[in-house]
Amino acid sequence: MSDVDAAVEVNGNFLFLEWKSHNGDVPTGQRIFFERMTKESMRFQAFVVHGDAEVMDVFNVAHVFMGEVYPFTPCDIESLRSTIKEWNDWAKKNPFGKPIVRNPGTLGAK
Repeated sequence: MSDVDAAVEVNGNFLFLEWKSHNGDVPTGQRIFFERMTKESMRFQAFVVHGDAEVMDVFNVAHVFMGEVYPFTPCDIESLRSTIKEWNDWAKKNPFGKPIVRNPGTLGAK
């Protein structure tokens, strides 16, 4: 069982957001949950946000993609919004049941 702060579904694609205030550390169980959930398909992705959710301060973001938690990269709230919009645009172009036509190109994606 895991607790996730936010989740959104667009066309059968899922994005999970997890806010961390203390150094951005992700507990082991939650890290394993995100790794396993995202491993089989790029339709499942997560962002771990290091910041203060109460005042919407963002310091760093780690992308969890295809079973890998990528390192934190510097980010602010506007960059996070832009990245989420990029994911949303990608999800709209890649509905469930059809082949994925391109990589979402978000933080950490190879």
